[in-house]
Amino acid sequence: WIGCRTQNPVMMRCYGLFGSLCPFEADYSGLEGQELIHYLRRHIGQVRDVERFDATKGICYNVYNTGRMGDYALNLNGQIEQRLAEWGFNPDLGDSLVVVARLPRVESQAIDFARPGREALLATAS
Repeated sequence: WIGCRTQNPVMMRCYGLFGSLCPFEADYSGLEGQELIHYLRRHIGQVRDVERFDATKGICYNVYNTGRMGDYALNLNGQIEQRLAEWGFNPDLGDSLVVVARLPRVESQAIDFARPGREALLATAS
């Protein structure tokens, strides 16, 4: 597993390159997702110390009192951005998202980052 808490959709896409990406390809409501959230809430301060937390989507509400951190453009046509908007995610209010990718088990040192069917999720729409 590899993950982060971020507001930036570019970072979300980057983590998606490693493997199946929660909460986009599967949310945290399933057994494996619940176990992940339980572990993160117990051991990782950036998730544990969040007052308002959506355990299904991984949204940490109002964690940054300055609002959006960093200067990055939002691509409202991107699949990730559209999903975030549907969920009520608002970086301008200081929201951030816990994203976790499941690393693939590989027999060799080569990892296939271009798995079929994931292009739409990871692509940036113009």
